[in-house]
This record gives sequence, C-alpha cells and structure tokens, in this order.
Amino acid sequence: MSDGIRVEVHVRGCLGGDLLDLVRGLDPRVVPRHTVLTGRSGDPHDLVGLLHALERAGVELERVTT
Repeated sequence: MSDGIRVEVHVRGCLGGDLLDLVRGLDPRVVPRHTVLTGRSGDPHDLVGLLHALERAGVELERVTT
C-alpha cells in the first residue's frame, strides 16, 4: 500500500505460510490470538482488494481501523 491513510486490520488467529506471503508488505505482527496487519493506503481500492483476498483465504476479520 502506498502513502496515505494508515490502516490496521486485526484478524482472528495467527497467520502463517502462504497467508503471511499474501500480506508481506503490511508489516504483519502477532499479538495474543490475533495477527495485526499495518499499512498505508492512498487508494481505497487497495484496502478493498486486501479484504477480498483475506475473505477468499478464509481469514476471519476481527477489526479494521484507520
């Protein structure tokens, strides 16, 4: 994601393997029972694309904040 709005996506559970590769550019970090993805988006389509990709992968979102 490019410079712009800071976005945090909290997903339930710890991501690993291919899912971490999917979100590599978003500074993923594990907190108890969650993975937090942090990045910047100048284009709302970046965030929508990420959310669709996580949904297709079966990842349960806990919270999305800006």
